[in-house]
Amino acid sequence: MQDEHELWWRLYLENATSARHHEQQPTAITSFFTALAAGILAVLGLDRCLDSSDLPLTALLLCVGILGALLSAKQYERFNLHLARSRQYRNALAEAFPGARILELKDAGEAENKTAFPWLSKTRMGVLWVGMHGLVALLGFLLASGILLKWFRCGTG
Repeated sequence: MQDEHELWWRLYLENATSARHHEQQPTAITSFFTALAAGILAVLGLDRCLDSSDLPLTALLLCVGILGALLSAKQYERFNLHLARSRQYRNALAEAFPGARILELKDAGEAENKTAFPWLSKTRMGVLWVGMHGLVALLGFLLASGILLKWFRCGTG
């Protein structure tokens, strides 16, 4: 029986570590894509005029936002997979060791956190990461639309 508990513990730790890895990946993804988007916006602003020659860059900005959102969403899905696995192993350990009060202590910690952060505790990080990339995509779409609909006036004086 001890071997089974050790196995659950090791599987719990492995999945918790993998979840942590996938939780950190959106930071790297967002840093890269934000720098790329900033570079595109800098090039767009060089001549202080948005016209049809800028459409490829606005399309690229839209694609950067969409790809960043998809990659962040995938990392969030992987994070949740490993988190769900970890929960299953933790629950098995809690059943095997009821005197350790594993679930009771977990629930108490979650209740304390929800009291301290009622709104934020309901907000999913994946939604925020994907939303940031969605804003970049929206900016690319709005700039391209503005060019096509001639919202921007380029003049010499």
